[in-house]
Amino acid sequence: MPGGWWLSYVMRYLCWVLNLVYVMVGEQMIAWKSVVQVRCTMERRVLPELVLFAAVLAISVPVTAQAQDTWIGTWKLNLAKSKYDPANLAPKSQAFKQEAVPGGGMKSTVDGVDAQGKPAHTEVTTMFDGKSSEVKGAPDANTTRVYRRIDARTYEYVQSVGGKLTTTVRSVVAADGKTRTVTTTGRNAQGQTVNNVAFYDRQ
Repeated sequence: MPGGWWLSYVMRYLCWVLNLVYVMVGEQMIAWKSVVQVRCTMERRVLPELVLFAAVLAISVPVTAQAQDTWIGTWKLNLAKSKYDPANLAPKSQAFKQEAVPGGGMKSTVDGVDAQGKPAHTEVTTMFDGKSSEVKGAPDANTTRVYRRIDARTYEYVQSVGGKLTTTVRSVVAADGKTRTVTTTGRNAQGQTVNNVAFYDRQ
């Protein structure tokens, strides 16, 4: 069993060696054999519990590490608190769900209504490994992002369209985990200067 097979073999080997010593020395080792018997009995009783503990620990460590990313969850745009420049590019509504991906990654799914009143849906998955991630459903073709994890509450990504850098986005979750701020700077694919500060509430 993972994490415990080596302990089983070591304990059984020790029991075998100590019993062999008893046979070789004879009656003078009666007391020592009693110790051996107790030791082997303990091995049979305690070993399964140790193996189970090792397995649980091995499984829980990566799960705990991912749980520290506070942006995981569902968020809704708070338009009243947000500021968009140009203002006419502000979406009518927006909500997104971010899920942990095994290995330390993240999947982000965004749904809402854009500035023109049309439904919008995008999906992107990243491993925070410095590689480009395709944004499926983006309004501009060939939109990609390169994500960078800064800490458990902050990440940043640079977005490109057709291989050309457009905007830089920084997401910061508040210390209480209830709100987050997403700041976007740069130029969009149409060449317009963008300077947005969007606020989101955890759902």
